[in-house]
Amino acid sequence: MAHLHVALCDHMEKGACAPVAIKLAESQAVAVDFPETGIPPNVPKDTFALVAASGYPDFMEKNERLSYASKKVLGKLYRNASLVLLSNRILLTQS
Repeated sequence: MAHLHVALCDHMEKGACAPVAIKLAESQAVAVDFPETGIPPNVPKDTFALVAASGYPDFMEKNERLSYASKKVLGKLYRNASLVLLSNRILLTQS
């Protein structure tokens, strides 16, 4: 459920402040408490459809699933870190 929340927040323009993201976060809190309370989480059904339609952000490295280049800060950090890693590998092979 946490991965679904990350993907959903990246996809939504308002991020974690989007109403559907807030509902999913509330559901996640209920899920964590399930062993103690016995109350099952109520995951908003539209979250699965939204993520399935848009895919996962590239920084989540879900290679077996539909993916897109995230325009948000985590995506930018991921791609910059990937470039640094690639540059270091190239330098090491040239040494």
